[in-house]
Amino acid sequence: MATILKYKVENGYRWRVRWWDENVKQVSKTFDRQALARDFMVKLEHEMREGIYTEPTKTKVSDYLYSWIEGYQVTLAPNTARSYKVNIDHICKYIGNKQMQKITAIDIETAYTALGEKLSGTSLLYIHRTLSRAFKQAEKQRLIQRNVLSLVETPKKNKEKKSNFVHPDDIPKYLKAFEGHYLYPAVCLAVFAGLRRGEALGLKWSDIKNGNLNIQHNMTYDGIRPPKSGKTRIVPVSAPIEHVLHEQKKRQNEEKEKLWDKYYRSEFIVTKKDGTMINPRLLSNTFKRILKRKGLEVIRFHDLRHTAASLMMLEGVDLKTVSDILGHSSISITADIYGHVLEEQKRKAMDTLNKYYK
Repeated sequence: MATILKYKVENGYRWRVRWWDENVKQVSKTFDRQALARDFMVKLEHEMREGIYTEPTKTKVSDYLYSWIEGYQVTLAPNTARSYKVNIDHICKYIGNKQMQKITAIDIETAYTALGEKLSGTSLLYIHRTLSRAFKQAEKQRLIQRNVLSLVETPKKNKEKKSNFVHPDDIPKYLKAFEGHYLYPAVCLAVFAGLRRGEALGLKWSDIKNGNLNIQHNMTYDGIRPPKSGKTRIVPVSAPIEHVLHEQKKRQNEEKEKLWDKYYRSEFIVTKKDGTMINPRLLSNTFKRILKRKGLEVIRFHDLRHTAASLMMLEGVDLKTVSDILGHSSISITADIYGHVLEEQKRKAMDTLNKYYK
């Protein structure tokens, strides 16, 4: 139970509410008016009875967020954890020094407005999601009484730009640009198997079984991790991929004989000529540099994967099969990304009915 103590000060009287917290530690709060002290005590006793009492703390937002991500990042993929930290860095510039228990929805919305002058709506949305997750945990830990993010309007995501893809007539040009280069197998794995950048770099010879590619590794900036979906998926080896793999194995064996002890031996399929592994950032930068040098439209390496998916769909492959090959967690994701291709398919489907018009 809480008690109110009236005591005299130089300019009159003050009222101190005292109570014992969950750790059997005496806590108090002082008021200038008796009515305020009484209202606080009634509210306090109600919260303690209902089990929603939150112990007073002066923990700053920045201290909590950085402490939270240190523990939470073990459940995240390295790239995801890195993006969470970037989001926290952004928001802490504006509300980091505020106390967790005193933060308001207005504080957060004001921070979003300021950040909106520098960042896109999509970036703000990701910051909001990170903050919501962190404050939800703070509410569970009863560090705060209520997650104020529930009162904040969710930032609007920017409309996604239509994914680029290589026109079918230009595919030979893009392949020829990389002939003889150590990135050629990666390019082919993206175009003819729909692999992501990290999946192509993480593919091992032991992952080829019974005429299939077993996609179970993902090369990240922090080393080898499981695929983005968290599950192994199977992609059949097509004729182009079979030829590329055969030539790559032959090339690696020749380089081993030539360099011998200077050759870096590993199980990875896509490597530099001396056998060393390729960093994802190096792949992206080298890929764009070669395209620019060859006078081709500069696209992202990931757009080769979009090319594979778009061509499969335009050739009539059903959406479920394309989704499985790409390793999407749901068919709806595939539909959202390749909506423009679906529209083209619908037009073609309607055209098939033209012959029945007399």
